[in-house]
Amino acid sequence: MDLYHKNAAGDWLIINYQAGDTIELKSINLSFPIEQIYRNLDLTPEPESKPESTK
Repeated sequence: MDLYHKNAAGDWLIINYQAGDTIELKSINLSFPIEQIYRNLDLTPEPESKPESTK
């Protein structure tokens, strides 16, 4: 997951979060594990569908 953060100089920075990281939103004084964003979601890939054969 990427978080876009504007620093004091007005430049945008990209912070890349990965499994096990804690996301910190300083402007609202909030920190939480990245896994909280994805809880209750089924991220299992769906099987690829095979194209129908032409007769």
